[in-house]
Amino acid sequence: MTHRQAPGSQGPAGDGEERQGRRRRAGTEPTQARSALGVRFALATVALVVFAAATVIFAVLATTSNPGGAMSSGEYGALAALCGVVAVTAVVDLTVLRHRRK
Repeated sequence: MTHRQAPGSQGPAGDGEERQGRRRRAGTEPTQARSALGVRFALATVALVVFAAATVIFAVLATTSNPGGAMSSGEYGALAALCGVVAVTAVVDLTVLRHRRK
């Protein structure tokens, strides 16, 4: 994979050519990029645990709620479904992160 250089820029040898498919640094970017995959993995893991537990809790509340209670069983069911969607999204994110780490 080669990178294009800006017109008029020169490569590391000073001859205007690229060397080993890399371009010359042009600014203050770091020489070694740092990945946020570790933080993303931790956040996705926490989200999976929290929202999977919330899904179960809201599902149980939906089946056992009283008709005159603070929330109806439909509202608890909607919250359970919403938390379930977030939990599934966390699983998909963890799967993508697992694939990228290999």
